[in-house]
Amino acid sequence: MDVCILLNTSDVENIVDYQRKTSTTLDSSATPTVAGLTYFTTNLTPVAFTNFTNGVEGQEITIINTLDSAFYTDGTTLDVGAADITADTNSVIKLVLNGSVWRIVSFTNPNTDNN
Repeated sequence: MDVCILLNTSDVENIVDYQRKTSTTLDSSATPTVAGLTYFTTNLTPVAFTNFTNGVEGQEITIINTLDSAFYTDGTTLDVGAADITADTNSVIKLVLNGSVWRIVSFTNPNTDNN
């Protein structure tokens, strides 16, 4: 049985705040290491990510973008869909390592009006 839980804005903000407090800041590199960790925040330096290194098969990573500074470049090791993603402040991207390719699971941009 599938279960769908609807969260209000304050619930999402609390989850993001918790993840930010328990996260590690990614290196300002196009290919930062994600060895043994799950939650990350982006560095304050603009960077275009092309891969995440030292991951293991099935590893999921969640990245909270701290500034309008992260770009996810679609390519051979990072599959974010048909086009690159430009991440706004407080947007969240979730990826899973499938073989040698990080595939997008979800992307949430709080600055997008979905009405």
